[in-house]
Amino acid sequence: MVERDVVSKGAEPQAPPQTGRREGGRLQGQSARDLEGGLGRAVLDLLQKRITCVSPKVRAQLLEIRGMGTAEQIEALQPELVALVMLFGGPHSAALLREIEQVATGHLDLIARDAVVPIDGESSVVVARRKGAYLAVRLGFRPVLQTKVATAASELARNIHQHAGQGVVRFQVLHRSPAGLLVEAVDQGPGIADIDGLLQVGRASKPGSGMGLSRVKALADEFRIWSAVGQGTKVSAAFRLPR
Repeated sequence: MVERDVVSKGAEPQAPPQTGRREGGRLQGQSARDLEGGLGRAVLDLLQKRITCVSPKVRAQLLEIRGMGTAEQIEALQPELVALVMLFGGPHSAALLREIEQVATGHLDLIARDAVVPIDGESSVVVARRKGAYLAVRLGFRPVLQTKVATAASELARNIHQHAGQGVVRFQVLHRSPAGLLVEAVDQGPGIADIDGLLQVGRASKPGSGMGLSRVKALADEFRIWSAVGQGTKVSAAFRLPR
């Protein structure tokens, strides 16, 4: 049995339907009187009570919303809100996002939730990549970090597909500060006898057999791998929001 625990840069290692309905560019389904002063003012008031810093950009976006706001306003606001709360909300960031969703009476979709993608074919590699990208956006990751997460999910899923045949890629939202996302690949394949050799670029025993894991290690803030010959492999990569 072989295990490697690599901390490269960090410390520790499906969205619900909206109750509102968009018609003519404006969200319908809840009346404006449900939110005195409109959605923007209600959310801003809650944020100012719960966190010490509300960025000027988010404040301006919220104050521009009249009533329930337009679909375009809501779409632009959601990632900014998530990024703000995950950055300044500390260990209670997930609870605060849920509270904002409740105050917004279903008009905001903010919570990133844990997910599992079964890997059993080439098409599931694409599903894993898309799920990683979706969750990264929901967590408020900036574009560069979104790409890292999507790439890592794709590489881990492809590694399962090519070398184990089947397995799962799990996505776990990390709430401890700094918040982030854990991408974990688990299979019951042949295992890896020489992890160190495989992770060294250029020493893969056959084309592509080690490059994917090396790439994931380089992308992640935290990287761990466990493997035993004949028992399978478990790889985890954590991605954190910048402090």
